[in-house]
Amino acid sequence: VKIFCTMEAVRLMQAGVAENLSAMAGGKRIIDFIRDAKNAGVEIQVCRPALPGYEIEADNLIDEVDAVASAGDLADLILSVDRLLFF
Repeated sequence: VKIFCTMEAVRLMQAGVAENLSAMAGGKRIIDFIRDAKNAGVEIQVCRPALPGYEIEADNLIDEVDAVASAGDLADLILSVDRLLFF
């Protein structure tokens, strides 16, 4: 499984954001969901063109991010998979 974070999702990949958010009051932190996914073998990519719009630098992302990728990388990913989910 590969997750390509773009638009608002890049904000969750910024260091310090997911560590301080939870899905519900008193619930599990978002960073813990991300780490569970990584432990299950998920690859996380972040859209480079989306970063400037949120004033995020590529060197200020969480360690769980595997790659900062281009829109072309996203197109290649879409064309290479058997199944695609997006939201």
